[in-house]
Amino acid sequence: MICEDLGYMILYSRSGLSRTLTHEETVELCHKAQDAGMELPKYIMKEMMHDLKLIKFRYENE
Repeated sequence: MICEDLGYMILYSRSGLSRTLTHEETVELCHKAQDAGMELPKYIMKEMMHDLKLIKFRYENE
């Protein structure tokens, strides 16, 4: 995966909360997941949102 090609992410939890990450935060998180040798959703579940339900990728023009 080329992290720089990702837009921004919206993370949704099973408890109904959502969090929007900027493009820069998304790219940084992607690189950290790659460095850890993990898939991005699994890394997010381990490091920041344990009850992750859904990830939406969006781009600035959407």
